This record gives sequence, structure tokens and C-alpha cells, in this order.
Amino acid sequence: MVYVLMSVFQLKEADAQGKMLEVHKQGKGRVGNFSYDVARTKAIQTEKLARDNDFPLKCTVEPM
Repeated sequence: MVYVLMSVFQLKEADAQGKMLEVHKQGKGRVGNFSYDVARTKAIQTEKLARDNDFPLKCTVEPM
């Protein structure tokens, strides 16, 4: 998951690890604020990369 967060959201490794732990402990986490189209595209990219690497990850896009 760290690789996915770094690849899609350009997070630094330490930030990606922190976000991964947040999701692991709390069941969800926010990665950023984007327009709907950008957020949806990033969600699709994230799920595909996770699936390709055998990680069970689901992304949702929520309005702010």
C-alpha cells in the first residue's frame, strides 16, 4: 500500500507509511482534497495498483 500511495498521490515514504497505519488502525483515511474528476481517477488508479499487487484496498470519493 505504501508503494500505491507514493505512486498515485506522490506521498513521501514516511507520509505514505503513516497513512497506511492510519487506514489499518481506523479503517479509513483521507489522502487529499481534489476535484471530483481527479479524485475519482486517483481512486481508480489506486484500486487497480492495489489489485495488481494483491492488496485488498477499496477507495471511496466523498464530498467535502
